[in-house]
Amino acid sequence: MKFTLLAALLAGPALAAKSHLRPKTESVSLGESSDRDPQLPSFYHTTDEIKSKLRRIAEDCPGMALRTESKTSFLSGRTVEVDVVTIKAEGEQPKNKVFALFGEHARELISPESGLHFVETLCSGSARVKETLKDSEFMMVINGNPGSRKKVEQGSWCVRMNPDDVDLNRNWDEHWNEFPAELYQSDVNAGQSAFSEPETMIFKQLVTEYQPTTFITIH
Repeated sequence: MKFTLLAALLAGPALAAKSHLRPKTESVSLGESSDRDPQLPSFYHTTDEIKSKLRRIAEDCPGMALRTESKTSFLSGRTVEVDVVTIKAEGEQPKNKVFALFGEHARELISPESGLHFVETLCSGSARVKETLKDSEFMMVINGNPGSRKKVEQGSWCVRMNPDDVDLNRNWDEHWNEFPAELYQSDVNAGQSAFSEPETMIFKQLVTEYQPTTFITIH
């Protein structure tokens, strides 16, 4: 995989947001979500806007598939739905299978924006992208923590964990509860067990089925 291209594509939204110059290319009004806090910068999409835009992109993007996965927490009964994007050039047999996870931490708004920008770029049909898709295919979770991101969009700017106050980044089985003193502490709670959360249950299922050669999380 050409990691220089990946880095360049993901950097686009961060640079534009930092300069407050990122244009909106879609015609949908930013006010389509009634729960949007008026102080949320206009270059950020809401969770509902991300979902809607992915659907529109999928209608015109050859090789892109969009589906929704859902899981229910055994602990709280909360159900979460996560949109999953796959992009693979038609007729190609790529060697690299890239899994990219965006938005684990809700307050890191730029992460799902980078994912959305990345999907748009992979669907652009440019010569550089066509060359990349000869060697690489992609599975992506664009908004991995939608329940808590909505809280941020409504003005709770510091929310990092999922709606059950678990740090999704620490809820994987690798190094789970490596530091027991941190368990249940604010912002670093690893959860009652590895993969206890519906979000990470979905991530585990996707990775297990997809068997990627490259795994990347964007924060």
